[in-house]
Amino acid sequence: MARDHIAELALIDLSRAQRIAWDRLLLLTAGINPDEAERIARLADEDRTAMAAVEVEIAA
Repeated sequence: MARDHIAELALIDLSRAQRIAWDRLLLLTAGINPDEAERIARLADEDRTAMAAVEVEIAA
């Protein structure tokens, strides 16, 4: 695997982790309990992943 591709995948993974952390922070700040915030953030991440897959399929 080329270094550029590995670096790109690492940035995507970091971006995903940052987005999940930000979602959790916003939910916790809004007073949502930690377990519920984790569940909501996980579901949001799954939704974003599914949407990205659909966008790739549509573009193909």
